[in-house]
Amino acid sequence: MIRTPVFIVGAPRSGTSLLRVTLNRHPQLAMCNETDFCRRLYNRRRAFGDPANPRNRERIVDAYLAIHSVGRLEMDVEDLRERMKREGVNWRALFVSMLQLLADSRGKPYFGEKTPAHAFYVDTLCEWFPDCSIIHLVRDPRAATCSLTHVPWATRSVLMGARTWRMFNTAALRVSSRHNYLRIHYEKLVTRPEEPLRQICSHVGLDYSESMLEPDVAEIDPRRPDPRSFEEITSARTSLWQRELEPWQVSAIEAVAGRRMEEFGYQRQTKRAGPADLSRAAMEAVVEMTFQKLLRLPSMSYHLLQPTNVAAEQKWLARASATYGRLRARRPVDGPPAPVAGGRD
Repeated sequence: MIRTPVFIVGAPRSGTSLLRVTLNRHPQLAMCNETDFCRRLYNRRRAFGDPANPRNRERIVDAYLAIHSVGRLEMDVEDLRERMKREGVNWRALFVSMLQLLADSRGKPYFGEKTPAHAFYVDTLCEWFPDCSIIHLVRDPRAATCSLTHVPWATRSVLMGARTWRMFNTAALRVSSRHNYLRIHYEKLVTRPEEPLRQICSHVGLDYSESMLEPDVAEIDPRRPDPRSFEEITSARTSLWQRELEPWQVSAIEAVAGRRMEEFGYQRQTKRAGPADLSRAAMEAVVEMTFQKLLRLPSMSYHLLQPTNVAAEQKWLARASATYGRLRARRPVDGPPAPVAGGRD
């Protein structure tokens, strides 16, 4: 049995870009980059109206394709526009039209997609595609949070970073009892990649292909937003958090991730966080949250007052992220800075 489409979900900075690029090398599987389809479009379905109506559908497609980050999908925008308008008679069909175009352009029979935030829509994905594969990629919360604090679009607060890790992973677990759910650990992917890749292929119903572990020189472009994802898989960055995080930060992350991290097999390395550590982390979180919300006020006004003007909202979010990144600049240690308009990894 072939279980497709294949959807990769997980918390930001958990290696979802790496896994997408790796699976995309399979000769039968085309893996689309982040569409953010559910959050940008489906989540605003009341404002857009039913896509069965051609006028609504045109408005939906035009609004989505006006987003700058759509260019990262590596598809011809005009071909995509024509196909979505022709085939997107409902929300599922709109999504499929995008993924199918990518597969057709690559000459591959099966397709999939990775958007970390689709962890919050796994129920919808399983409803649309009962035979899909949900690949839930999990990374040590201390490593993921440490990496998150070094990208320009994310928070510098370890408390907020750990909360993000817990929220995303808890959301993905809503379908963990289904036959089409598979959990993969980032640490195993980068240390013994063949084993989890064989597991994924078996789960999806495809033959294992060694091509997945063979980077193409043509893929490696330092101008890409996530260039390391296209290089040879390495475990070099798995322990960076042990050198980068201070003891109080590790303690705070473990306090927030708590039982969830232990459920995933990650053991605490500090004593339970004391009042001083939690107070320090909480103060940092309040400052960071206030700072980010102030910068994002213009985008929030678009979201509330003009929810279908997705491009304008995205533009202001990108500006806010760029400003935040400049003002709160920190030396990157876990790869180059991610783009401000996407690249949640």
